[in-house]
Amino acid sequence: MDVDLVILGVSYAVLGANIFILVTLLLNRLMVIHKYLLVLYGAHLISVIDDIYVSSEWWKLFPQFNHVYLPFVFLVTPAFYLYLKALTCPQENKKFKVKSRHWLGFVVVLFCCLPYLLLNSSTKLERLIASPETLDHIGFTTIGPYLALLLYIPFCMMYLIMALRLIIKNKVSLKTFFSNIDNKDLSWIRWMIIVFLLALVFSALQLYLPDSLTEGSSWRFIYLSLGYLWLMIFAILASKQQPMKVEESKAMSKVELITDTKKYLKSQLSQNEIERIEKKLIYAMEISKLYRMPGLTLRHLADELKISQNKISQVLNNSLSKGFYDFVNSWRIKDACLMMEEQSKSILEIAYDVGYNSKSTFNNSFKKYTGLTPSQFKKM
Repeated sequence: MDVDLVILGVSYAVLGANIFILVTLLLNRLMVIHKYLLVLYGAHLISVIDDIYVSSEWWKLFPQFNHVYLPFVFLVTPAFYLYLKALTCPQENKKFKVKSRHWLGFVVVLFCCLPYLLLNSSTKLERLIASPETLDHIGFTTIGPYLALLLYIPFCMMYLIMALRLIIKNKVSLKTFFSNIDNKDLSWIRWMIIVFLLALVFSALQLYLPDSLTEGSSWRFIYLSLGYLWLMIFAILASKQQPMKVEESKAMSKVELITDTKKYLKSQLSQNEIERIEKKLIYAMEISKLYRMPGLTLRHLADELKISQNKISQVLNNSLSKGFYDFVNSWRIKDACLMMEEQSKSILEIAYDVGYNSKSTFNNSFKKYTGLTPSQFKKM
């Protein structure tokens, strides 16, 4: 089997999938997050067309289009980061940032590549046909695209690191305010970033290693396959992912949690007040069993106890050495253990009874707090 034909087939499959995703996005009512997806997949579409342009040797007929794709690939990771930011911050989901600094990479690379893009077609074709070792740079005209290629990997890495930091920060914030973080912690995006990083590694190897080592078709096949995998999985999961609701964001933004030791000293509660809040918290869990509410939030608990969110957080973190998420879920697991000893309900029924929304989250929490899976505990 001709590997080059397989690569061309994969490229056309990616192209078709990309067009389908773009059409689907355009046919739906666009939220701001979907506009960022349009930019991402639009830029990716141009990159895929360039792959076909090279594989099919269209560059011999249309040399003027060589390197046209370069500025557009600098839109992919900023669009990905802004999509993630709009998911986690409803304020960011109100307005599409057309003049954002995140598009500066596209502008800079376009400026670098413009002299080469404006170069006459015959000169381009001569250079494309000629052996690389016989070519000299024509000043900034040919150095510009080369610089853009060198900048691509660190540019993407910067945005992927920013995206990872955003996910970690989001998870910490969620655990401060919510007792259930299913579908909010965006753990699937971490896997998307890992696949993206693998694709970048192959891209970097192709770019920085000698051509004699990376000219084989297998390199392009692996790179395209990773791109196709990322494209499809991300599109499916992104279409199902809803941004954080405005009311959830308000619950998080209305309180400035005191986590720094120096700030604790400035707003320190008296010992009597700490003990009073501790008793109320225990009562709310042990007697009222508020932890059985799947949607229990710090705000709900504060309203129920008539105590500010800041004070509850301070007592939980400073006196009980637990965040809100861990505090509530430790009570849920304690209750689940008692149910398993005393009742004949299934594990799934018990998970729902104590306040979990999914069996997988319950299993993970149960093992975290007991060291055993629910099935192992039940057998014992």
